[in-house]
Amino acid sequence: MAHYRSKYETIVTAPDGRRFLLLYTGRRSLPGLLACVRQRGAELCDRMRVDDSARCTRGGRGRFPTLDFGNGWTAGYSGRTQLEARQTGELPWIFAAE
Repeated sequence: MAHYRSKYETIVTAPDGRRFLLLYTGRRSLPGLLACVRQRGAELCDRMRVDDSARCTRGGRGRFPTLDFGNGWTAGYSGRTQLEARQTGELPWIFAAE
């Protein structure tokens, strides 16, 4: 099997604690997380019911930074790689969930 660079699971957590897959990214950092959120910006804001005037703040520090959207929704890293997620069960995709 060829060696591929690890991709990390980015997730969105709802106010009720449900977790959804956002994207997989090769960058496990705050800039990497921001890039994932920006890539799906309009769709993500609609899904989370965030209006255009909302601001997100940086949450957790250290290894796994998070973003808090101020309405109970957060985005961050699950701590799993794409391979681990596929082996143990992937989360539902945020845009496929109802």
